[in-house]
Amino acid sequence: MVESSDKRIERILRLMQTDDSVDAPADSIKWSKDLFRTRQKQPSAVERIKAALKIDIAPGTAVFGERSGTAEARQMLFEAGDRAVDLRIKPEAEGYTVQGQALGEGFENFTATMAAIVVSSNEQGEFAFEGIKSGTYDLSLNNGDEEIVIEGIEIS
Repeated sequence: MVESSDKRIERILRLMQTDDSVDAPADSIKWSKDLFRTRQKQPSAVERIKAALKIDIAPGTAVFGERSGTAEARQMLFEAGDRAVDLRIKPEAEGYTVQGQALGEGFENFTATMAAIVVSSNEQGEFAFEGIKSGTYDLSLNNGDEEIVIEGIEIS
């Protein structure tokens, strides 16, 4: 036997009015909700700054501001907020040497990471990697409070 929609609604309303069930305890509800929560990643205390390429001078081309000199190494200047990173990539017998310097106040004593190699900077913010093979690499400079990231540096 099929119940009409009016009778079904009346039956549901009557059940709601006569319902004397008790809610589950609050701690049980919280426990069951926590079972389905996803673990959220804690935000990092390090501010990440992505650097943008501003100048790229290939070897053998005239150096900006000089009358007769040519660059021996590829020179690149990246801007990262109020800081900059100067990179020089020079071919050597065993791969490439990547030398750089972080420019700007308040970014000293950092670690530089490239191609799974970690080096420390000196007091002037200079760092160097030796024996880097041809390829595309990311470079990060991290002083504990800030991290400057340069993505997709092509070395060839």
